[in-house]
Amino acid sequence: MSTMKNIVFTLGLLFSMMLSLASLGQNKHEVEYEQLIEMIGRQNFIFEAQRVSPQGGRQIDVVGDNYTLKITEEEAEAFLPFFGRAFTGSYGDTEGGIKFKELMQNVEFKKNDKKHRVIFKFTVRSPKDTYDCTLNISRGGFATLSINSQKKSSISYTGRVYEADQENE
Repeated sequence: MSTMKNIVFTLGLLFSMMLSLASLGQNKHEVEYEQLIEMIGRQNFIFEAQRVSPQGGRQIDVVGDNYTLKITEEEAEAFLPFFGRAFTGSYGDTEGGIKFKELMQNVEFKKNDKKHRVIFKFTVRSPKDTYDCTLNISRGGFATLSINSQKKSSISYTGRVYEADQENE
């Protein structure tokens, strides 16, 4: 009989430990999500592309090539590759890719507390093109950047988002 009590006691103890560990993991996810919201809300972060998905094409791995989108309080600076179709081009334009350093317009910041995601949208008007950018960011900093352009086909990038202060770490 005492062996049965020991087994029941041990199982009860293990069950309570598993519940407490599960709640700790959930609290960790909540903390990561809150940190993400704060970072995006400060608008001082960097998206670093790891893969490119051109419209109608295969994914292209660009890890380590330092393709980024930097967001500051009012400005966005992009240095991203472009693979796809350009509808118009400028005579003598030898620069490819998506490159701009302009003020952001129509900035939107939405939270999805249920899915622990943040959506950050903005528009940039450069002398060469207009870009509608949407960053869909999950806790942990995993992100997808979609860019719609007036002069190029749509393209999306997957990568990571981190605070601009951590750039040199």
